[in-house]
Amino acid sequence: MSKESAYYKEIIEKLLKLKRKEYALFLIIGLQASVFIGLVLFSFFSILELIGNFNPAVRTYFFFFTLLIFLLALTVLVIIPILKYSGIIGETDYYGAASRVGSNFPEIKDDLLNAMQLAVSDSSGTIYSGSLSDEAFRQVYNKTRSLKFESIVNFQKAKELLFYVAGVTLFTAVLFIFVPGLA
Repeated sequence: MSKESAYYKEIIEKLLKLKRKEYALFLIIGLQASVFIGLVLFSFFSILELIGNFNPAVRTYFFFFTLLIFLLALTVLVIIPILKYSGIIGETDYYGAASRVGSNFPEIKDDLLNAMQLAVSDSSGTIYSGSLSDEAFRQVYNKTRSLKFESIVNFQKAKELLFYVAGVTLFTAVLFIFVPGLA
């Protein structure tokens, strides 16, 4: 059976490394986005409070609204990627990863995805022979032996977002230091 072959296991391990690196990228971007959202909301409502001098009930609403949005962003953008990274929730989408690898490495194209579909067809008892799917994985393995699938993950967006988060953090710090009554 092809799912037991060394070629299959090696390729699945490479796809798993790719998915882990993608989840790490999602985690970094999510953490930065959560901090960005929290700081922007906190600054906005602090300025609004300074201008409007609202009663305690409105200030309490602002506080809990900011806290709710921040916790929601933290859950969706940080905690869920952590749980996916650790494998606690969700299954790894090897087909999607294989498709992305094929689109980023022209020498592979759809070969990896086709071999994976043969392996699933082989294990479900269809007419494909085990040797056919083993041969497909051997060919794909020979094409991908020197490739690092995780190299297609680009951290450039995380670096760009870090610039904005640093700017908002600096703006918020300056605002709270130099505007009397804001803190």
